Amino acid sequence: MLYVIRLFLSALIAISLCGVAKPSEPEMLEQTFIFISLSMPEASLKALYQEAEQQGAVLVLRGLKDHSFKQTAEALKTLGIGVQIDPMLFKQYAIQSVPTFVRTHGSEHHSISGNLSLAYALQRFKEDI
Repeated sequence: MLYVIRLFLSALIAISLCGVAKPSEPEMLEQTFIFISLSMPEASLKALYQEAEQQGAVLVLRGLKDHSFKQTAEALKTLGIGVQIDPMLFKQYAIQSVPTFVRTHGSEHHSISGNLSLAYALQRFKEDI
C-alpha cells in the first residue's frame, strides 16, 4: 500500500513538474483548452504544447495512460509536455475527438476539431465571435 501511495505522489509530482498551472481568477473567464490523447503523434503533441505555452492554453487529457499514473507521468516526461487530466472537461464540452480546441468566454464557448495549429484555431474563434 505504501508503494502505491509513493507511486501516486511521484506521478503527481512528475505531472506538475511538466508545467501545469492553475489559471488565475481573470483567466478563468477566458480560457483556451486543447483536448488531446497520448495516442496522437509525438510531433503533434510537442507542437501543440509549445503553442499552448506561448498562448497560455492548457492541454487536457481525459484520463491516465493504461489507467496508470506511472505510465502517464513517464509518457509526459518523455514528451516534455505538461497537461491537465480532467475527464469532466471532456464531458462538459462534449469532446468526441482529439485534438479539439475550445475557447471559453464567460459561460459561452466555441470549439473546433482537427489536426490544426492553435494559431489557426484562435483565428477561427475570432472570426466566429
